[in-house]
This record gives sequence, C-alpha cells and structure tokens, in this order.
Amino acid sequence: MVALLTRLRWRLWRTEYRSKRRWITAIIGVVYTVPLIGLFWLALGALTREAPVMLPHVLVGAGAGIVLAWSTVPIVAFGLDDPLAANRFALLPRRARELQPGLLVAGLVSIPAVLTAIALIGALLLSEIALATWQVGDASMPGRILAMAIAPVSFGAGLALCLMVPRALLAATSAGGVSRRRRELGSALGLAGLLGLTYAAMLWGAPVLENASGEELTRALTTVATIAAWTPFGAPFALPFDIASGAWLTAAGRAVIVAASVAGVWLWWERALSEALVSGPQNQSARRARRAGGAGIMRLLPAIPLGAVIGRSLRTWVRDSRYSLGLLISPLVVGFLVGMALINDNPSTIPIAGFMLALTLQPILNDFGYDGPAMWHSIVHDADPRANIRGRGIAALLVISPMLLILAVVLVWATGSLRAIATYGPWIVGAAFSATGAAAIVSPLLPYAVQPPGTNAFKGNAAQGAGAWISAIVGMVAITVPLLPAGVLFLGGFLRPSWAAAAPWVALAGGTIMLVVGWILGPKLLQERQVDIYHRVRIWAT
Repeated sequence: MVALLTRLRWRLWRTEYRSKRRWITAIIGVVYTVPLIGLFWLALGALTREAPVMLPHVLVGAGAGIVLAWSTVPIVAFGLDDPLAANRFALLPRRARELQPGLLVAGLVSIPAVLTAIALIGALLLSEIALATWQVGDASMPGRILAMAIAPVSFGAGLALCLMVPRALLAATSAGGVSRRRRELGSALGLAGLLGLTYAAMLWGAPVLENASGEELTRALTTVATIAAWTPFGAPFALPFDIASGAWLTAAGRAVIVAASVAGVWLWWERALSEALVSGPQNQSARRARRAGGAGIMRLLPAIPLGAVIGRSLRTWVRDSRYSLGLLISPLVVGFLVGMALINDNPSTIPIAGFMLALTLQPILNDFGYDGPAMWHSIVHDADPRANIRGRGIAALLVISPMLLILAVVLVWATGSLRAIATYGPWIVGAAFSATGAAAIVSPLLPYAVQPPGTNAFKGNAAQGAGAWISAIVGMVAITVPLLPAGVLFLGGFLRPSWAAAAPWVALAGGTIMLVVGWILGPKLLQERQVDIYHRVRIWAT
C-alpha cells in the first residue's frame, strides 16, 4: 500500500506540473527558499564552532517555526487541494490505519516537503557533529552517544509532525459535514489573525528590537526557545541536547511530549480519516442556506431591479470568500497604517489608509468574472444594464462605508480637530468613488475567467493570468488618473499653501467625475458586450 500510494502521488504530481504556470511558481519558490536553507545551515555551523550553547536555542526556534508553519498552512490557505483526499478512497476496501503509512510517505512527494526534509537533514548532520563534542552541563560520553542515536528519531518525529498535521486537518475538515463555506470562513479568519499578529509584531516589536542591545536580544531568543522547547513544535529538536547535557529529567519530559504529540496526531488523523472514508463533505441544509442568505436585507431595499442587484451583490460580498477576504483584511491594513502614522506622529499619512481601503473594491474590477452565474441570469432575463452596473457599485460603496466612518473618527481623534475630516475626508471618498467608477468600465471591458470559490487558484491557465494582470494594471491606472490633478496640487502646496488646501476637494471632484463617467459608459459597454462577457467568464459552467 505504501508503494502504491507513493506511485499514485508521483503520477498526480507530474500531472499537476504539466502547467508552465505551476513550474514558474515552483521555481520562484525554490529560488527564494534554497538560499534561506543555506543561511540556516551556515548559522548552525558557525554556532557549532563559536557558540555551542546557543545552538539548541536557534535550532529549537527554527524547528518550531517550521512545524508551526506546516500546521497553519491548511488553516489560512484558500482552495488547498489534497490530491489524496480521504473521500477519494471511500470505494477502496481498506481501513484508515492501512492507508495512513502510505499517505504519510506519499506526503513527501511535493516540493515543500522535499525542501523541509533537506533542511532538517542538514540540521541533523550539523547537530550530530555538535553532539559529538558537546561539553555543556553534565555532559558525558554515554550521554553524547545516546543523544546522537536519539537525534535521527527525534528529528524524524518533527518531520512526521510536519507531514501528519496538515493531512489530519484536511481529513478533519472534509468529514463531518464541514461545508466549503465554513472552510473558507475558517481560512479567512485564520489569515486575518495571522496578519493581525504580524502587524502587531511590526508595530510594537520593531521599536523594541531597534533599541535592544545584543545581550537583551540573546536573552529574548533564549526565553522564546525555552518556551518552544516545551511545546510539541520544538520539543523534538531540544530532546537530543537535553540528553547530551545530562538533564535527564528534562529529557524525559520532552520525550513524553514528543511521543504524545506524534501518537495524538496519528490517532486524530486515523479517526478523521475513518469518518471521511464513510461520509464525504456535506452541504449545508436548505434551511441553513436560507437563513444565511440574509433575506432580511431585501426588505430594506426598493422592490425594483436596482434594489435586487444591490441586495444580491451585498450577499455576494458577505458569502463569497473572494470578496469577503478583503473585508476581513482591510481593517488590519488600515489599522496598521493608522498605527504607524500615530507612532511616527504624522497624521497626514492617514489618507494612505483610505486609499488602501478603496483598493478593497478590487474584486469589482472583474465583477462579472467572479459572479459569472449572475451574468448568465442577467442575459437570460434581459436585465437592465444600468441597474446591473450601478447596483453593483452602490453595494460596493455600502460595504466599505462603515470603515470610512471609522476612519473619519480616527482622523478626528488623532488630530484633535473636526477640521481633519474636511482635510482628509475628500481624499478618501474620492478614491472610493474613483475605484467604483473605474470598475464600472473595466469589468465589462476586460472580464476574465476565474476559478470557482473554494478551488485551487493555481489551476488557472496562462490566458487567465494574462487577463488578470491586464485588468489589474488598467484598473489601477483608471483609479489613479482622476486623482492625479489633486496630487499635483498637493505637491504644489509647498509653493502656494492655497493649492494644498484645494487638493482634497479636487480629489473628490475627480473621483465623482470618474463615478459618473463609469455609470454612463459602463451600462453601454455591458449592453454591447454581454454575450462576449458570458463566453469569457463561463468557466463555472464547463
């Protein structure tokens, strides 16, 4: 079974990489990762010779980071395909425990897994060299020999966790009726949380690191490594050095953590795999789908075609992760930019956050590609193109309006004056109007097909990738050009302050003009090209 599943995974891998796009992405990833692995080995080699006491701390920190990364990827990744998904073996007369060894070994047939294995093998060899001459603590020859014998098993347990945890997570989410919508929501929340932690570290951690001395940094690294060594992520890499140092009680505790972690993940994987073999993913019930549909919002809108388009678009923004991801991430981006402006005591940079918020509307640059089935219904029922274009734009503006209000409150609080709204508010609203107007033209003019929600984004062909790049470039130009006169006036404010005072209102005027032009030209383009648009975006129907 191990050989069979490994050969199957190899054939599937070769099929996946028939696409040039996948090869280009993989080569870029390898070119970026291999130098990092080399630097990691060089750092371990230098520590082995110059500062062996720090070697376990660096190794534990790096090893824990690797295992943690493998554990979080299935949580934050959208459309992550599992070629050997459990429900694909439902017709095979085998139990979960018979499939697990083969699935574990087959998990090595991927570029990330191979790179991880290479990095850990190099770290293991350098650790064996360090353990052979270890003189820390109550080191003894028998202890060093035992540590050198345990190290391959311990590092292998770390690699096994890297391979098992993602498979257990994917098997668990594919069993028990976990719908695509819930998986996408979990991925969005996980990605938002990860970005939030990253921004928090940049805001508060960077200043601390800049002012810290070498001794303080060493102490912080030691503390982090000590904590990580008592977790399932770092314990496998700390165990050999505890044995070599003669810390037998500590080594026994770490050994229990490693064994319990591997056994616990293995049993969890077996249970999830067993459930997935007999119950594939289930969709939400009709009642739950109706409740999630949010019919209440339709009662607040006028019973006209424009109101219907607005209501359907609002539900699309909430229910489709390709739209809602921006809504989850944009507050983090805005918060980070506002926080940097306040830390640097420069509130004048806060409008940049408003421009980034306007870029949240980027999906509507290809609204008909992301919302292909609605495009088909528009053609069949001869929907009014004006209601179609303007309803989508109004829905997009309604979606970001709460963040615009919050940003206005932040501006007043940061500057201590209501005049900040008149100074910066027109810039932000003008950018939002410009993005909406540009999308009204670009979406019917340059549509391109996209993968359905919940599928792997890497499945697109070269034509789709080119269409996305062209649409994004044209869209950014269309958004920026109406704001350029205001930017020129703002720069001219260094010569004449009155020019800078007029710049926000020129930005608002430029965005408004772009919105009006878009809502006039967009319906005409949609009326003329709706059949061509359908044929370009109908990947969902093939």
